Amino acid sequence: MEQEKLKVEESLNIISEMVNSSKYNLSEDKGIYLMWGYAVAISAIIHYILQFHLEFKEAHYVWLSMPVLGVINTVYFARKSKKKKVYTYIDRALSYIWLGFLFVILALLVISPQFGMNVVYPIFMFLYGIATISTAGIIKFKPLAIGGVISVLCGIVAAYLNFEYQILLLAFAIVCSFVIPGHLLKNTK
Repeated sequence: MEQEKLKVEESLNIISEMVNSSKYNLSEDKGIYLMWGYAVAISAIIHYILQFHLEFKEAHYVWLSMPVLGVINTVYFARKSKKKKVYTYIDRALSYIWLGFLFVILALLVISPQFGMNVVYPIFMFLYGIATISTAGIIKFKPLAIGGVISVLCGIVAAYLNFEYQILLLAFAIVCSFVIPGHLLKNTK
């Protein structure tokens, strides 16, 4: 009788431990949102200043920092994946959303000479919106959804503006969809 009671308690502890380890920790990935948000916003502002105030023709080179961040991002998620004991539906859904986001961004960069950056930048803002709204729905975090909606609205406005202003709107959109929610994720579990 005593031994059966112990087995039940052990089983409950194991189940409880598994449930706790499978919960998605909202604050766990805040650094990634902040890293990408600040990097894109700062790059966009530097691009704007170099091209439109200092008339530097090769201002787009500022974006070469993005592949370096991509490597940092890949290393981060590879290490996180090794440490993780349980891979949940939420983990899998978020992975595919952001992987799809990355592939579409890269595809747009490849075809951008065909259409021009003034066409591609509003689409980037739509993509930020889609990815953050989807993520917000999965992890139930409203600031990400609000940021995503603002990003989509910025994309609509940007479609009617010159490239000069699109760069500034891109910085604003990424601050709303990545940086602000990233800071709000700080103490959320």
